[in-house]
Amino acid sequence: MPCTPAKARHLFKGGLARPKRNKSGLFYVQLCYAQQPENQPLAMGIDPGSSFEGFSVVGTRDTVLNLMVEAPTHVKAAVEGRRTMRRTRRYVARHFYRGRRCAGHHQNGQEPQVERGL
Repeated sequence: MPCTPAKARHLFKGGLARPKRNKSGLFYVQLCYAQQPENQPLAMGIDPGSSFEGFSVVGTRDTVLNLMVEAPTHVKAAVEGRRTMRRTRRYVARHFYRGRRCAGHHQNGQEPQVERGL
């Protein structure tokens, strides 16, 4: 973990750390004693709401994280729009294309391409 220069000097003088350099020549501090983990048990809470969702991560000593997320509001309108378009394709579009197909015939019953050649 990073530390201040004063903390590093204190560790060097006490024999708790030694100065080192890596292959690139960067300076770092190597500790000479075993570290005790300072982990705390965590609990996560989720509050699902209709327009906002809340998330919280709490430890024994303090609160680690609190979040409030806004739920999407455009989904209902998008689903209704898709439903309307689907229903339109089912019932109206079939008659539309049939009418367009039959509308290509002219008075004498021939296709427009054939009439142009006449």
